[in-house]
Amino acid sequence: MHEITENLRKGRAHWSAWREDAREDYDFYAGVQWSQEDASKLESEGRPPVVFNRIVRTINAVAGVEVQNRQEVKYYPRRVESDDTQTNPLQQGVPQGAPQAPKPSEAGYADLLNEAAQWVRDENNSEDEESEMFVDTLICGMGFTETRMDYDDDPQGMIVKHRIDPLTMYVDPDSTKRNFEDAKWMACVREFSKKEVKDMFPDIGNVTAGTFWNDNDMLVHDQTDEWKYVNDYSDQMVKVGKIYVVQYQYWRKEDVFVTLSQDGNIVTFNAAQYRSGKKMIDAMAVKVIKIKKRIFKQCFLVGTSVADKIDLGCDHFTFRATTGLRDRNRNTYFGLVQLMKDPQRWANKWLSQIQHILNTNSKGGLMVEDGAVDDIRELEQDWTSPDSVIKLLPGGLQKIKQKESIAYPDGIDRLLNYAITAINDIPGVNLELIGMAGRDQPIGLEMTRKDAGITVLATFFDSLRRYRKMDGRVLAYFIREYIADGRLIRIVGEKGIEYLPLMKSKVAFQYDIVVDESPTSPNSKERTFAVLLKILPMALEAGIPVPKELLDYAPLPFDFVQKWKNEIEEQSQPDPQQMEIQQKMQEIGQMLAQLEVAQKEADIQKTQSEVAKNMASAEKDHAVGQEQEALAMQKFGIIDGNHQLKQKESQANQYRKDLELAMNQLRKLLEVRLTAKIRLASAKQKATPTPSLMEIQ
Repeated sequence: MHEITENLRKGRAHWSAWREDAREDYDFYAGVQWSQEDASKLESEGRPPVVFNRIVRTINAVAGVEVQNRQEVKYYPRRVESDDTQTNPLQQGVPQGAPQAPKPSEAGYADLLNEAAQWVRDENNSEDEESEMFVDTLICGMGFTETRMDYDDDPQGMIVKHRIDPLTMYVDPDSTKRNFEDAKWMACVREFSKKEVKDMFPDIGNVTAGTFWNDNDMLVHDQTDEWKYVNDYSDQMVKVGKIYVVQYQYWRKEDVFVTLSQDGNIVTFNAAQYRSGKKMIDAMAVKVIKIKKRIFKQCFLVGTSVADKIDLGCDHFTFRATTGLRDRNRNTYFGLVQLMKDPQRWANKWLSQIQHILNTNSKGGLMVEDGAVDDIRELEQDWTSPDSVIKLLPGGLQKIKQKESIAYPDGIDRLLNYAITAINDIPGVNLELIGMAGRDQPIGLEMTRKDAGITVLATFFDSLRRYRKMDGRVLAYFIREYIADGRLIRIVGEKGIEYLPLMKSKVAFQYDIVVDESPTSPNSKERTFAVLLKILPMALEAGIPVPKELLDYAPLPFDFVQKWKNEIEEQSQPDPQQMEIQQKMQEIGQMLAQLEVAQKEADIQKTQSEVAKNMASAEKDHAVGQEQEALAMQKFGIIDGNHQLKQKESQANQYRKDLELAMNQLRKLLEVRLTAKIRLASAKQKATPTPSLMEIQ
């Protein structure tokens, strides 16, 4: 308890200056851009506290880029391709041939986990909560969300994510990494009524027993006055009817024992579990390794009492943060509003000054001596009227003189324009990005400048991408441990929308997390689809099939895309008639192959006949006495060869005739069926026309 309270005190002291700046940042975003002292002074001088809020449009423009380029988390299973386990100490002592994890079926389980994560994010509006968190980061430099289980609406429990006000969060002041990934603790301080606290923690005795917080965001008592509060805790929160509850998350390194199960999976035990199951583990003769591991815990503080304390289970805080630009000297973070406050202040001041000069400058006033007119009231009333007749006493023209106007200060309007321009120039958000460039320029140059504006903001988008990687691990843990109980979840697969049971055994595997790249254009989806449309004609010309997943990048309604993909799926199913035609074509191909073989055999026979003829001629020179016999053999060979050749040619001609007949029959069959399909497709197109990809372009 003492360590927790000391950490909270240090954190409160460290973040106190940042919290003052953050409150001012939110005021500037909301249009409250004059301090109370300056506004009171202006009102006392009769000067208007003018505010033309240009900060809100810049923040909303950058937030809109995030909305148009929302990233997606994907889970990919880890696979072990090699059987070599010499370098793995957990494999020592394991029998030869023990199964290795993960199993091949885990690729399908990863798809199920991806779909489950998408279903959960749709149910709890995670994208909207993350967008609000990103706006907080742009404004004050830090944004927070929390992932937890909620049982109010669903008795089975549902994973929820909600954005947390950054001014209620306190983080380890020694943390230096982006998104506080090296923080040792995080705390959220919320206000509750006494009844709400009793409902949350019924075992708490006295919920008003002191607190460390008050409304002024300062410590209840100073260290120099510590002796005053030893036995008398402040009841500041009791007086205002609110009690602060501190949700404190931290981690400790504890001993854990790692071994390998019989099915090849890595199993981790804490100290108590290992002691209770040590005999069974020793009997299995497997190697056990003792390591130090971070164990994440959570407790609730009500006043000076610890109301509840649990292990989080997952290897991360359920509080997740995004950070903006880092102030190294103060070890804090700031957003875009911090950069725009001074230009916005000076723009307001110069505009207010110009209005004051115009309001107080003379506009046709008179200086009148006594005796110029009979009735001075009548002169005041008629002087500004263009058609009035004013009667003056003798010598009255010399007694009336018009006031001279004060010269307008030269260059004050340029100072105003400079301040207005600096509001967007200093953070690097150009006018093209917010759609306010009032000049004619080519569309290519317009897009290039928009991309350059997003590059300047890459730090914020990269922080959001890093947030999603860590948040994806927390979400996977909650899915596996809390909702993988067989409940039906919505899956959008190749067959459309269907509902499948989610079981813990199907999502209990090791995985890697991949997040889309940070956005580099105002709308990455439309840019990707435009590139695909340029590649599509070349792919079709090269005979490369176009996947139906291309439609996922089309800027079309979800239902229309699903119907189109289902239509493509139906058309891709094999047609029995088409399969019959393909079989006939294969038979014809076999006949052609046989015909070619027969032709080759006839050529061989002819060649053999010519060889026999040549051999007979050669023998004539060596044996004159056998000339008649050789001639007889020659004639016999020629006759036999010609006979066989004619026989082969006859067979070949018969094959050709059979082939031509089959081809003519097949051609007529194809013409009839294609004509029928063309008529049917034309009728469907007239009834319900479907746009093509080229029409979309």
